[in-house]
Amino acid sequence: MRVIFLIFFLHLFIKAKSQDIHFSQYNKSSFFINPSILSFQKKQFKFTAIRRQQWESITTPFKTSSFSLERKDIVKNISAGVNYLYDIAGDSKFKTTGVSFSFAYLFKINNRNNLSLAASTGFFERTINLDELIFNVPENQQNLSVFFPDLNFGITNKFFVNKNLYLINGLSIFHLNKPNQSLVDNKTTKLSRKLHIHSDIKYFINQDLALQPMFFYSQKETTKESVFSLQLEYFLNRENHIYLSSMLAYRYKDAVLCGFGIKINNFECHYTYDINTSSLSRASNGFGGPEVAIVYNWNMKIKQKNKIKKETQWEDCPKYL
Repeated sequence: MRVIFLIFFLHLFIKAKSQDIHFSQYNKSSFFINPSILSFQKKQFKFTAIRRQQWESITTPFKTSSFSLERKDIVKNISAGVNYLYDIAGDSKFKTTGVSFSFAYLFKINNRNNLSLAASTGFFERTINLDELIFNVPENQQNLSVFFPDLNFGITNKFFVNKNLYLINGLSIFHLNKPNQSLVDNKTTKLSRKLHIHSDIKYFINQDLALQPMFFYSQKETTKESVFSLQLEYFLNRENHIYLSSMLAYRYKDAVLCGFGIKINNFECHYTYDINTSSLSRASNGFGGPEVAIVYNWNMKIKQKNKIKKETQWEDCPKYL
């Protein structure tokens, strides 16, 4: 019976190996979209916590948590970050945990045009717990696990058209080493390479309102994902640095995403919810998954005398921010 179960489970696993851990708020953490974005965060330090829960209306929910700390310009033009990932799904507690490290280098082409190259490496473990599963014939079950390294690469360009408009475009490739994923002695079950392409345009309509259309494309073997997003930011109180944001997005043939957020000084909190539109919506009644992201940005307090950054004129629209 155990052999039959393992064959069935591994069959599903192989079919689903193109499904990677992902977040609706993919742009909140460089570890899940493109490690080279690390070079363009606004302040020296950035802490991000993301929590997602999905398919609770159908089965035991999938729960994913991510915690990352990123440091811009740890030395001149070099940035680094670390991320911890915890993901668990189903009655078998199919779990993925691990730590990733990323390093990015910024090439300052000129005051308007910057290019970032980055690499990241991670060490992960996947496990399955058979203790709570029920079999027709009782027998001793052995829990399974696999440990694997992961290598990724990314490149991103940020270009300031003028003080009211900038563009960010990037490309990244994940799982360059195609690590083994088999929970048994099967060396042919590999984690396929994944391609990400993303584009982000931010336009300041006036001093209180900004519009940000975004596009994200992911492909892993024959599985493709396209997300079209539109975010609106409104500066509620400029004196106290408070702004509100709302977001509407469409994940092609899968879900409509709605979200809102608030930022007060260096602290941000964002919430999104997926409304399922795929064929699974008959079972889920349209319910998808809530997701919460908390972000905190800050600078080290360093006393500087009569020092002015030359790049200040092309920072993120200082005319308004």
